[in-house]
Amino acid sequence: MSENSQDIKCIVAQIGALSHSFVETTLREFKEGNAQRITYDADGLLIGIPEAAFSLRGLYGIRITKDGRSGVAYVGKTQNDGRLRHHLSRRNKDGTALKPSVKNKHVEIRKAIEEGYEVFLCLCPDADSGAASLLYLEAVLALAARDDFKQIFPEEKHWNLRIG
Repeated sequence: MSENSQDIKCIVAQIGALSHSFVETTLREFKEGNAQRITYDADGLLIGIPEAAFSLRGLYGIRITKDGRSGVAYVGKTQNDGRLRHHLSRRNKDGTALKPSVKNKHVEIRKAIEEGYEVFLCLCPDADSGAASLLYLEAVLALAARDDFKQIFPEEKHWNLRIG
């Protein structure tokens, strides 16, 4: 094996170890840490989420809690691109409704609330990572969250549908 191949294997092993540490820490924080409760008013409009959350660059989770159990139902990434606003409110920044073709988690959030779950927004800001790094971190965190979620809420379906 060449020296270059050994260097690459070493780097890959380091990335794996760092990823594992990041996932453990972030998943624990999403499940147990401070988070903003997601609620809606009588007209179905989002209340209580600060506007600053919508300019986030980084990862976010949607945690559901019921009967003393908490699990991260969804992990996503946003690059100040409106995705978080879409998921929570089904609205664009200017307040107009999203087109029906735009995917969002609003339906799942509203359904969970109707079924007696408390739903929380968990944030993991990361202003410095590039798109590829955020994509990787989103994927490894979503996989771990899904596996953990299945153990906590075996009767529920995890909301990250396009992963492993």
